Amino acid sequence: MLHHLLFIVLMLFSAPVSATEARWQLVKEKDGILVYTSDSESSALKSIKVTAVMEGTPEKLWAVVQDVNTQKEWVYATKSSKLLKRTSPGELLYYVETEVPWPVSNRDIPIRMKMTQNKADQTLVINTVGLPKAVPVNDGKVRVPHLVARWEVKSVGKDKIKVDYFLDLNPGGAIPAWIANLFVTKGPFETFTNLRELLKK
Repeated sequence: MLHHLLFIVLMLFSAPVSATEARWQLVKEKDGILVYTSDSESSALKSIKVTAVMEGTPEKLWAVVQDVNTQKEWVYATKSSKLLKRTSPGELLYYVETEVPWPVSNRDIPIRMKMTQNKADQTLVINTVGLPKAVPVNDGKVRVPHLVARWEVKSVGKDKIKVDYFLDLNPGGAIPAWIANLFVTKGPFETFTNLRELLKK
């Protein structure tokens, strides 16, 4: 989930990120994908919200998002991702490394993901939270100290879903403004563009 230095999005065991907790400003709108930002209390990096209507079902989106070993194919700047542990059909722990342009070091973070589905109203929520101490820090990489993300998915017609994604993250260390801007605007848009194409298959 649009989710890791930025996207991955990325089990919530802390307060959820939601549209009611922030004043969102639209920073990009293209091809039906809307990207918003808001000031974050945990980082100088902006919090992100992405909204789009796509082909697919909540179940199909979950199938894509939980297949963490393939996130490199659609989540922006993902260098590698791998499953560490699946605790239940709707909960797992995985690791992701995000590629950051030189001269900044790559970021990495173990992430816990948890899905909750309500079939009665055809909604699905995926909460993710970074667990920076879950695995040892890798040499040459900067461990992300804070990551919280949330997917809110709802059926809005036959094989149509509305997806709202929220991300609040502190990437750790210093990030030049031009790199931060890539992950705030380009990253979310490209991730959702790739996700939309996957859901069509």
